Amino acid sequence: DQVKSILINVFGGIVKCDMVAEGLIEAMRHRTSQKPVIVRLEGTNAQAGLDMLAQSGLPVIVEKDWTRAASQAMALAENPELFHAALSHTRFEGLSDGM
Repeated sequence: DQVKSILINVFGGIVKCDMVAEGLIEAMRHRTSQKPVIVRLEGTNAQAGLDMLAQSGLPVIVEKDWTRAASQAMALAENPELFHAALSHTRFEGLSDGM
């Protein structure tokens, strides 16, 4: 399997980020892959969407900053076993930076 991590980057203007988050939460409840997932949302209702994802209890890293999101996706692709440790460290830390 060549996919090592999944980075979802959404800029919501017309589509609201909280609606995107609802769809992601529903999709992730039915996913079979255990690949690391990092989500960055920017735009309309981005904070609400990030909060929904962070509080969903699902194994997803939420991030406001594009550079940090991309860096985390690359690091987890190289070291997927760090995903669970990264979850507890970044789940809320990413939300507090610059917000």
